[in-house]
Amino acid sequence: MKKFLHILKILIVVIASIIAAAFIAIQAPAVQTFIAAKAVATLKDATTACAIDVQFALELSITPQAAFCSDLNSREDMSMSPRFVDICGITTQELTTKLKPYIESLFKEASATGAPLLRTMFYEFPDDDHAWELQDQYMFGSEYLVAPVLHAGETERDVYLPAGRWENVNDGKQYDGQQTVVAAAPLEVIPVFKKIN
Repeated sequence: MKKFLHILKILIVVIASIIAAAFIAIQAPAVQTFIAAKAVATLKDATTACAIDVQFALELSITPQAAFCSDLNSREDMSMSPRFVDICGITTQELTTKLKPYIESLFKEASATGAPLLRTMFYEFPDDDHAWELQDQYMFGSEYLVAPVLHAGETERDVYLPAGRWENVNDGKQYDGQQTVVAAAPLEVIPVFKKIN
């Protein structure tokens, strides 16, 4: 049973890494290289890399720069601007702490039901015709809608909110669903909305 659970963890990590990589495939080459290196490390030495990569996959699933930042922050020889350090500090520390119980519940749900952590919009909203057309936003579990910035230089983006009430976790504004809103997306922010009903 332990061997089966260990293999299941490895598969979850690899699948989460592949899905996350697909969402950021057109972003910075350095991030792509980092993801590829982490996936190879997982496959080469699964026993020691599994625990590390589960945390990597968790961070990456909500914000791609988290894993990249945590790797760069560990390099003492890197000379980084204060803005870069601020962005990475916020990403890795606050999100990991706030989301850990939620992420643990998603892994339990995945174990019990097979539900993925990262979900297409139509997975959560099968009766919403517009959800079937979306290709650039996804659900992180059933509560968080993530709309990553996919093009360099963008500082805002359109986000479709399905039925329900939604809160922008970055600014606290609340919106009724079944509409498209414009969300601010400066460098340090990925638009994320929490379903509140």
